[in-house]
Amino acid sequence: MAIAYGSAGHYEGDFRGRMFHGFGRYTDPDGSTYCGHWRSGRRRGYGVYTFASGANYAGEWRNNKRNGPGRWETEDGTAYIGVWLNDRFVGEETYSALTSDNRGA
Repeated sequence: MAIAYGSAGHYEGDFRGRMFHGFGRYTDPDGSTYCGHWRSGRRRGYGVYTFASGANYAGEWRNNKRNGPGRWETEDGTAYIGVWLNDRFVGEETYSALTSDNRGA
């Protein structure tokens, strides 16, 4: 099922009652998107949030916040891989910067 929220965005996916629930894709008016799992209207489980700028986060979510293992990639291809807690990066991290050597250019 798909629902447009006027200036608030667009959702395509599963519902439970009137809430996003199951798998779906939400697009913000600025072009940012979240594609993944929802529970009771909130991002919950695995999902990918892509900002309009091109940066993205792929990983676990709980209550609309990054929680658990995930990968943050900036617009220039720099990636941070590690654990998130309540939308904050915690613990050990793996850092990876793309160069022309490993981009295939």
